[in-house]
Amino acid sequence: MSTNYYAYTVVGIKFAKNEIYRSEKARLCKHPLPEDKNAKFCPVCGQKLWQTIEESIPEYDDMTEQLAGVPAVWDTDQRHLFVGVVTKTEDSGKNDIELPLIKDMVKRPLELKGLWHEKRFAIWTVLYCSY
Repeated sequence: MSTNYYAYTVVGIKFAKNEIYRSEKARLCKHPLPEDKNAKFCPVCGQKLWQTIEESIPEYDDMTEQLAGVPAVWDTDQRHLFVGVVTKTEDSGKNDIELPLIKDMVKRPLELKGLWHEKRFAIWTVLYCSY
């Protein structure tokens, strides 16, 4: 197994992970909750009482890495999602599009879903390392 490093340039918006994924607690067994409120395990079956489940918002498609149909890339630690026109290191010169057109391409679909943030629109450089 090897390590690969990529640098991306994204003209678009930066989102924090908690804006894309929501965490909620789910019960793992159906037995009554124990009287001890600090208990972590079920006294009947021994299973953990709660599990944290992360679900993405409906506008994010993790199979295609798109938010509201707009391309996206995560940083290495998946703390931030960058959404917009994405150029990878080996794609230099690929996107010869004027900035106002890029902004409109990113803004229109995100705005329809209530995800547009004018102050966050910028040119971002993202380092990604696969390991």
